[in-house]
Amino acid sequence: MKVAIDISPLTSGHQSRGVGYYLKGLLPELKKIKNLEIIEWDGGKNLPKVDLIHIPFFDLFYPTLPIKKLAPTVVTIHDVTPLKFPGQYPPGIRGKLVFLRQKIALRGVKMIITDSTASEKDIVNILKIPNKKVQVVYLAQSLEDKPVKEDIRLKYNLPEKYLINVGNISWNKNILAMCEACIQEKITLVLVGKSFLQTDQNHPELRSHKEFLEKYAGSPYIKRVGYVSDEDLVGLYHSSLGSLFVSFYEGFGIPVLDSQQLGVPVVTSNTSSLPEIAGEGAILVDPYSVSEIRSAISKLMLDPTLRQELINKGRQNIKRFSWPETARLTYEVYKKVLS
Repeated sequence: MKVAIDISPLTSGHQSRGVGYYLKGLLPELKKIKNLEIIEWDGGKNLPKVDLIHIPFFDLFYPTLPIKKLAPTVVTIHDVTPLKFPGQYPPGIRGKLVFLRQKIALRGVKMIITDSTASEKDIVNILKIPNKKVQVVYLAQSLEDKPVKEDIRLKYNLPEKYLINVGNISWNKNILAMCEACIQEKITLVLVGKSFLQTDQNHPELRSHKEFLEKYAGSPYIKRVGYVSDEDLVGLYHSSLGSLFVSFYEGFGIPVLDSQQLGVPVVTSNTSSLPEIAGEGAILVDPYSVSEIRSAISKLMLDPTLRQELINKGRQNIKRFSWPETARLTYEVYKKVLS
């Protein structure tokens, strides 16, 4: 079986986002499978003859999926956040037209892969895709637990106690509520991700950036470090008191698994895919309630027994996820399409 996978996200701004981590985790494991030849394709017209095409991303408001398929096609839809919260992600006239085009293009795909049962339900209910056409395939953690060579707190000028959030400033990440909760609890929140140092406040995905800068960027309890290497990120996790990932909505939530992999207690949301992914290895809170987020932070700070319990349960939870299993289940989808 010869499968072309569109790897264009690895050469774009998505390299250090969820889609990039997905490809970097999946591709090496797919290449180990017997009787499966993977062609890394740039998404252009120069496509060799293949049995199947896998497009590992889908944008609702950008024409990422061709209407005319060059071969039987599988597409991965990671989430449908803008459709769940249309008031926060207005597409404009052009976006609405592209969305109609994308829905037409979806009709021609053989199977849709998605990251969680929560996303599967949303794809079926909102995009009106038949359930039999959607297959859940979990992702896995993106970081390896390696010794850190330098004092990470000193390098980034961090206090002894802090919480960490890895992500971006998009509305669904709920950064404002997490900042408010940490300021009220008087504990530093370290924000890791390129967009936290973004200067373009008019970018459509950074609508909450201006409010964030006005309210919280000057607070001594909010520390923006921006993009960091994987090695430094491991160190930042290890030195933290806990991981705060209280999004309004996520299709999966790799930072939850990275935290659990590295032995860091997690506070996350009781919504979307996050309870499904975190299992029992996290404190679950209502993302719309700053007081609930504060209460969870307080418990992490004051209760070492609870922290250790969350760490232990987190390490048990991550055994459910691995990139070899992601690849195996993805290959099963390929075989189903071509059978």
